[in-house]
Amino acid sequence: MRKIARYSLITLLLSTLIWLTACERTLSGAERADVLAFSEAITDNMFAGLAANDYAAFSRDFDDDMYERAPATEFPAWKQGLEDEFGAYLSRNVDKVTQSDEFYVV
Repeated sequence: MRKIARYSLITLLLSTLIWLTACERTLSGAERADVLAFSEAITDNMFAGLAANDYAAFSRDFDDDMYERAPATEFPAWKQGLEDEFGAYLSRNVDKVTQSDEFYVV
């Protein structure tokens, strides 16, 4: 009886894992191009503002929630923390574009 319960649990866990990984899909072709068409300019503005230490440029495309979560008063400390952890921004590369529910990951 314990073997059946163990196999049932393993089957349930594997099924859940497969289901969760299936929620994200890689975009290609026109879908990928559409996402990059709206995300690249926003990303470029953010990194340019970050490199120039310019909060106005960095936050140009923020919505109200993002302004609230990343206020100008915390920008210098946040930027310094990024540089301490990862170093100064040099460049970026788009490896893949995925969609998970209504969110896109570039």
